[in-house]
Amino acid sequence: MDHDQNKIEPLVSVGVPTYNRAKGLRQTLKSITAQAYKNLEIIVSDNCSPGEDTQQVVREFMNKDSRIYYYRQEENKGPFFNFQFVLKKASGEYFMWAADDDEWDKTYIEKCLKKLTGNTVLCYSEPIIRDFTNKTEILMFSDMATKGLSKLDGVKKVLINQRQNTEFYGVMKSDIAKKYVFRLLYGDDHVFLFYISLKGEIDKIEPGLFVSGVHSVEGLTMEKSLENLFLHKSNRYFGYVYQMLSMIYAAFRYGDRFTIFEKLKIFCSILYRFWTPHYRHRTHHMIKELLINISKGKV
Repeated sequence: MDHDQNKIEPLVSVGVPTYNRAKGLRQTLKSITAQAYKNLEIIVSDNCSPGEDTQQVVREFMNKDSRIYYYRQEENKGPFFNFQFVLKKASGEYFMWAADDDEWDKTYIEKCLKKLTGNTVLCYSEPIIRDFTNKTEILMFSDMATKGLSKLDGVKKVLINQRQNTEFYGVMKSDIAKKYVFRLLYGDDHVFLFYISLKGEIDKIEPGLFVSGVHSVEGLTMEKSLENLFLHKSNRYFGYVYQMLSMIYAAFRYGDRFTIFEKLKIFCSILYRFWTPHYRHRTHHMIKELLINISKGKV
């Protein structure tokens, strides 16, 4: 793609929220700047990483690539803030988040864009999950494509088939993404993808063009995880309840394509989702843990 073509090709904004992971960030920027699709703006938001390593990596790439914009936050405001910050800064017609431990085939953005026509609002590739600790890779199956389904069946499919939610890192229409109001709640990325399904269709390209990194979390307690995410400790016990209520709220707030009768069907589908064994057992475990901690005077 030459310079003249860049003028007519839509701009894609790539948001890179990062914190203290210079090695992973280097690989991410290497992968994104090497994309076959060239009309990009790459927005890096450094959540006040300690030391100079993160900044040095970004400056190194900025010296070679004018498409990169760097913002360093004055304090660490948590990952939720950082993810929202890069989205707000985006000026492209299309947008994607790029985590600082992930990689992409050079054709990833180009192939996703070809699918984002008509009512399709997000496109993704089933990911390769890479465990950096054990140095293993597996291809993760994802059945989240709703292309060709009725709008109601599409929403139901997303509700039932959400798992690791790596589809969150697909390429999407910016105007749709920016209308969502994020909340500092456990699993709000799942609520966001549900919101996307309310707004249009989801499609996918061939699998394995996206590599999702998984770093070791050995020894990381639930309290520490919530602290790292800047979430209130009540999410430890009511995380799935909050997620369910947020989805119900989203259905009625953002479901302008649906009749009230269809919204009620979606409401029932949300209840069904959280009544499946996966969510029911986890919620039961959380509440049981709450009662035990209350009896021990830990809450």
